[in-house]
Amino acid sequence: MFQLVRDDPGAWQPAACMNFALAFLDFLSHVVTQDDPRLVTLFAWEPGCHVSWTRHRDSDYNFLPTWSLSS
Repeated sequence: MFQLVRDDPGAWQPAACMNFALAFLDFLSHVVTQDDPRLVTLFAWEPGCHVSWTRHRDSDYNFLPTWSLSS
């Protein structure tokens, strides 16, 4: 993808995207600390605010069918 935007000064900046991804994944590693497929962490963000999150166990936010989860 970098080659596609290399000569376009108005295009997205690959380094900025990678830095954001690295920072967000680091944030996730501090928030999501339990390896439980039935526990969903729901993130929300509004411009100018911090990221907030809530945890939901066995809720409507689960998207994996129970038959696919190992016991």
